[in-house]
Amino acid sequence: MDTPGTSDVTSNKEPCLEYHSLMLKEVVHSNCFVVSSPGLGLERVLIHVLNVWSGPGRLVFIVGGDLELENYLRTRMQDDKVTDSCLPRAITSEVSINERKKLYAKGGCFSVTSRILVVDMLLDRIPWESISGIIVWNGHSILEAHQDAFILKLFRLNNQNGFIKAFSQTPHSLSKGLMTLDRIMRLLFAKEIFIWPRSRPEVVESLDSRAKPNVIEIRVNLTPLMESIQFAVMDLLDMLLKDLKNSNPSLFSDADEINIENVITPNFSRLVRRSFEPVWHQLSILSKRILEDMKLLRRVLFSLTDDDCVTFNDLITSIRQGITMDVKTSDWIFYDPAETLFVTSKERLGIKKNANTGQDIDLDDPDLEQNPKWSAFYQVVQEIKEETKNLDRLANILVIVRDDSLVDKLQIVVDKGPERTLKQLYLMTRRQNNVDAVSVDDDGLLDKSHISFSEAMKDFQEVVEVEDDTQAVSTKGLNILYHSIYGSTYLELDMMLFRHKPWFIILYDPDVETVRRLEVYQAIHCSPDQCKIYLIMYDSSAEEQRYLTALRKEKDAFEKLMFSSKRLVIPKDNPELERTPGVESKNKRARGLCRKDILKQKVVVDMREFRCQLPALLHKRGIDIEPVTIEIGDYVLTPEVCVERKSLMDLIGSLDSGRLYNQARVMTRYYKKSILLIEFDDRQEFGLRGRLSFQGSNSVDTTKKLILLTISCPKLLVLWSPSPPFSAELFEMLKVDREQPDTNKILDISSEELPVDYVDDRFDLEAKDLLLSLPGVNLHNVYAIMRKYFTLMDVLAASREELKEVLGSERNANDLYDSLHKNLSSYCVNLELEVGQKQQTKRTVKRKKK
Repeated sequence: MDTPGTSDVTSNKEPCLEYHSLMLKEVVHSNCFVVSSPGLGLERVLIHVLNVWSGPGRLVFIVGGDLELENYLRTRMQDDKVTDSCLPRAITSEVSINERKKLYAKGGCFSVTSRILVVDMLLDRIPWESISGIIVWNGHSILEAHQDAFILKLFRLNNQNGFIKAFSQTPHSLSKGLMTLDRIMRLLFAKEIFIWPRSRPEVVESLDSRAKPNVIEIRVNLTPLMESIQFAVMDLLDMLLKDLKNSNPSLFSDADEINIENVITPNFSRLVRRSFEPVWHQLSILSKRILEDMKLLRRVLFSLTDDDCVTFNDLITSIRQGITMDVKTSDWIFYDPAETLFVTSKERLGIKKNANTGQDIDLDDPDLEQNPKWSAFYQVVQEIKEETKNLDRLANILVIVRDDSLVDKLQIVVDKGPERTLKQLYLMTRRQNNVDAVSVDDDGLLDKSHISFSEAMKDFQEVVEVEDDTQAVSTKGLNILYHSIYGSTYLELDMMLFRHKPWFIILYDPDVETVRRLEVYQAIHCSPDQCKIYLIMYDSSAEEQRYLTALRKEKDAFEKLMFSSKRLVIPKDNPELERTPGVESKNKRARGLCRKDILKQKVVVDMREFRCQLPALLHKRGIDIEPVTIEIGDYVLTPEVCVERKSLMDLIGSLDSGRLYNQARVMTRYYKKSILLIEFDDRQEFGLRGRLSFQGSNSVDTTKKLILLTISCPKLLVLWSPSPPFSAELFEMLKVDREQPDTNKILDISSEELPVDYVDDRFDLEAKDLLLSLPGVNLHNVYAIMRKYFTLMDVLAASREELKEVLGSERNANDLYDSLHKNLSSYCVNLELEVGQKQQTKRTVKRKKK
């Protein structure tokens, strides 16, 4: 394998900064793991690496990426006039096996899905000696991406010279848990780790050597009513957190991350899931309700700064109307801060109470509390408009918001002004009489499809457009672009900056990674000029605290990462390459047999099973894996043993749909020992009750259906596995002193006519029912038709002889062909005559017998 020279490293056209060049020089000649702060432009270094290593005769794979990354790399490299043969190409299931073989033989850079790549490696479809190396994007996820780790292991077992280079922009994922960095480095087969925080001197010097952006920080004060609501919500969250800890003191001894500071961070739901999922069955009903209440109050806190007073009150009204007084009622609504929350949200609308009746007075023109951020945003746009009025071209303005829900609203604010927009919004929401109950998703964010405002947003826009436009503000000369932080990816932001090159950027919602990317954009594309960045932020608010917390957490993560890297030990012989001998091999060696006399273990695995961890674990135990497409079972261990593996959620779905019953009937028909393996996750409790209640399912119903399954299929064996490693050990024990499976015989079984009640999940059940309604089609030949033809048009285009061959019956073929091609009325007459003749023949036979 040829190695690129130093000249190749510095001859790239992609614009970069000095620290990018230093990173590239560290990476290009080593098997390493690069960790940088988010937003420093690590993908630019990836482009340079591809420019260096991709070329004629070189085969490079990118794993851990996605189609969006491949499109981004192709676009940027095409702008650099890179030849088509060096551009990365995505390989998905749409690319056939023969096409993949030709592409591998020709060479190039390929972004391949993990399942396809691991199967091609196991079947030796890839020339191992031609692989220059593998690039792992998002290297921190190698602990969860089991197939990516399996790919690297297979590659290193068959190719000792190729490189492995991993990249990550998520330092906090590497600083959690015991020996996390050590395990990641072993799985990546990396010899070195390079750490690039934003505070590294080379980065600081590189950015400071160029003109910095003109950052205009606009700190907006919360209104007195908003401050009152913020204090109330924070008090409620603090009370709920104390109640949660008091009800579960033993569980919170190790859950240090569940604190009031992290409650307001966006990833709090992931912290809760990681901390409590293994012990969810130990939590009381009260504790689970408190966690749900905290999610809801977090959304209320975010809505206070993200939304206007009308939308916020709509949310509070939905919560209050959704309260039912029963044993499931949340306790927080009886706390004093809750009353402050409910009352103050109405006061922001200028709603007063009637002194005599105590009822709210509904005003046509109330004194609405203006949104301070809207006003600041509107003034910034007007300032940019005034500054660019003499330009002979459109002025590009990039507005960066937190989520997509703000985009349409801000555009109306620009067009109509904040006061008019708020008034029309109030009139529109007052006409909405049906307010749905509020619901919260997994991230603690409100499901806005249940709120009348979001449902009527389109109608609101139409109302604004048709009303009098005499007060409309002209945006002529401005091209306002919007980017959503959570609604899109950082690659989309980079592409918007690269294509439109805006000189005015409004950061409506502060975000650490976005700020870094704007710094890099200024240094590369704007310097020595200065782009203008307007940063709008509520002063002394939860919004500001989220931003500061993110900065502190990144700093702490890099400190822990550097501390771990100094004590990192890289073994000369990576233990990940070891394949431990199986139980049978150990027994035979103990009996004094030679290595050549030991039979090699093999398991036939269905292609779809390579989405899970079990095949990789079987391979690690010294068992060869042969991936094929089989219709019966998931794993064939011996000629007599077939296993259908089900994860817990897959088990629930299969039992509910009845698919598992049909799968069990098929297995017990063709294999003497048919096994249903119910596999749990080693990070969760081993039991149905707690896990199912966490997912919102009924464990009692699942247990009953499982019992009915075993009664209906008495030959079916059920194995319970607490984790994938335990499953691999079970498989190995089941294969002791047994014959190895014959792949050809397995495929012959799969290609035989399946039982009439077998339902293959590859086929559309509605299409099957349609075919069964046609003459000549029955349960014995319907699958033959569905395998042969893709659409009903294909069946119509088939000849009578072809249908005879597919159906295996001349009569059935004639009936189907005539029903599809003959006149319906004449066909029915002929069919009626034929039936009459049959009945007459039966009567004649009966008379003769008498």
